Amino acid sequence: GIWGTGFAFDRVLDDADYRPHSVSVVLREGYTQPEIHQLKWDLYVILEGSGTILVGGERANWINDGRPPDQQHPVLRGAQEFHVTKGDIMHVPARVWHQVVLPEGQSMLYALINVNEPEN
Repeated sequence: GIWGTGFAFDRVLDDADYRPHSVSVVLREGYTQPEIHQLKWDLYVILEGSGTILVGGERANWINDGRPPDQQHPVLRGAQEFHVTKGDIMHVPARVWHQVVLPEGQSMLYALINVNEPEN
């Protein structure tokens, strides 16, 4: 898991000096934290299951009191909702909040292609 979430992944292709992208196969279940990446674009290819991907908005319910992330359950407010299922592809640009939301007891398997922008 990552920060107390149901999350497992296998990196099947690492990025390299000549290739600014990587590919992972990810299994998500239950609650997932909202996330944002400054230099990384995400491309989700849904392989099994279904759920909702929230894109945009602002992170809410985050308490900046020193408590570890796994003890917090923030959400995204004002995000667009995209319902995804097997065969769908979802693109999330860098610098945009996003969150995978799954019904209780459900899981989703997807290929995650990360494309890294060059650092300035």
